[in-house]
Amino acid sequence: MEFIVSKSKRLQPSFEKTDEVFKHYEKYVEIIQKGMWGGKEAASKEDNLLDHHKIAAALCCSVIKAKPISFIANDSDDAPTNMEKTANEFCAFLLGLQVIQNFWSFKCYEDISAEDMEIYNKPIKLPPTNDDDTTYIEWFIKLISGGTFGHFDYENNLFGGTLIFYIAHIYFLIEGYSYQYYKGKE
Repeated sequence: MEFIVSKSKRLQPSFEKTDEVFKHYEKYVEIIQKGMWGGKEAASKEDNLLDHHKIAAALCCSVIKAKPISFIANDSDDAPTNMEKTANEFCAFLLGLQVIQNFWSFKCYEDISAEDMEIYNKPIKLPPTNDDDTTYIEWFIKLISGGTFGHFDYENNLFGGTLIFYIAHIYFLIEGYSYQYYKGKE
């Protein structure tokens, strides 16, 4: 949050909402687990374990729901910038990406080749966009903020649990792209 808030004096973090983020995270985990088993009980506790892409997606949705960053208008006539309008979505994406990066770091403790060890010690690489003026993160934010908030709010009738799986798959694709990018650089 501090990184994002540092981009504007009109953004204010609410560290008190951290507990709320994790409360929502638990609910999103339940939704993912139900979705994995079609609403049935898993055969064992191990079956309910989530891969890191689903963990990233659940955290992403939790931040969007909790909105731990607020825009505080000041006396200036400046309208909020795109970054100020989407600060929570930006934070959500980066938190999910950090989960992926952390799992890359843990892979270095596994029995892997020297080439993979070198790859997993590098930062996640985001795919390029066709638009030189827009980053991959901005496209992701457009995707998740393009609809109504109800699509992420599990307490709303518009919520579709499959959205979490789409976000998890995007993180999966980012990780796959990043791995192949570095593999091609060898």
